[in-house]
Amino acid sequence: MYAQIVRSLGNLVTLIGDTEVGLPIEDSDVICIDIGDRADVLTGMKFNEETQIFNHEGETQVAPIEQREKAYETLRYRLDETELLFWDSSALTVDEGNKICLNYLAEGNTEQVAAIQVLISEAKAYIRGLYPEEAQQDE
Repeated sequence: MYAQIVRSLGNLVTLIGDTEVGLPIEDSDVICIDIGDRADVLTGMKFNEETQIFNHEGETQVAPIEQREKAYETLRYRLDETELLFWDSSALTVDEGNKICLNYLAEGNTEQVAAIQVLISEAKAYIRGLYPEEAQQDE
C-alpha cells in the first residue's frame, strides 16, 4: 500500500492505494511512500519528509522535546536505515544503551562504560538534530 504525497500542495496525502489505483508513480512533484498495511495514514494528512511523520492538517504538533523523549525510547535506526546505536551485534535505542551503560558501571567496567557513552552521545546528538529545542521567544 502506498501514500501519494504532492509536494506542491504542501506534502498533502492525496491518494492511498496500490497498483490497482496506479501507485506508485514517478513524478518530480509526487512522493510515493510504501506504508505497508498502516491504517493510520489517510488522505488529507500532511507528510514531513525530514521526520517521516504523517499528521492531520491543523493537528497540534507534539513538542520537539516530547518527540525527542519518545525517540530515545523507540528509535533504533536513522532515516538512512543505519543503526542509531550499534552494540554487541544489536541495534539499540538510547534508553537501552543507557541501561547497558548502567550495568557496566555497576560492575566497575569503566572501559565498556566509556565506549558505550560515546555511542549514546552520538545517538542523542542525532535525535536532537531531528527534534531540536523550540526557539525561545523574547518576552
